[in-house]
Amino acid sequence: MILKKPCNLQSRSMTGMTLLELLIVVSIISVLASIAYPSYSQYVKESYRKQALTDMARIQLFIEEHQLQNAALREISDNGVCNDFCQSDPHRYRISLNMVANHYVITATPQRDSGQDEDTCQGQGYTKLTLTDTGLTTPQACWK
Repeated sequence: MILKKPCNLQSRSMTGMTLLELLIVVSIISVLASIAYPSYSQYVKESYRKQALTDMARIQLFIEEHQLQNAALREISDNGVCNDFCQSDPHRYRISLNMVANHYVITATPQRDSGQDEDTCQGQGYTKLTLTDTGLTTPQACWK
């Protein structure tokens, strides 16, 4: 009779992961990432849009506050609207001001090269955001 006596039982146990286990983990992570990334990119676009809306409201408040001082209004239109007021990324939105007498229109146009033009408000696309001196805002879905 031959007596088999294992010397070291722990050396026979396997440690580590197999290739199959690694592939399963990688596939689970890729599925989760493919679900999360579009949602994340939409939230980023929405945050840039809300910053542009905030900048437009700040410009409107400045105009309304200094409406009696025509020099201040000429200064804001001559120096460029976003020099002092805007905190939004100029590569995402181009904000402009059109003033005629006491009437004005503030416009924010999403820029094509940044991908911001693919942003949607409640499922609807838009080409520009506007705010007028009468308080009219378009598109309505973006200002809610």
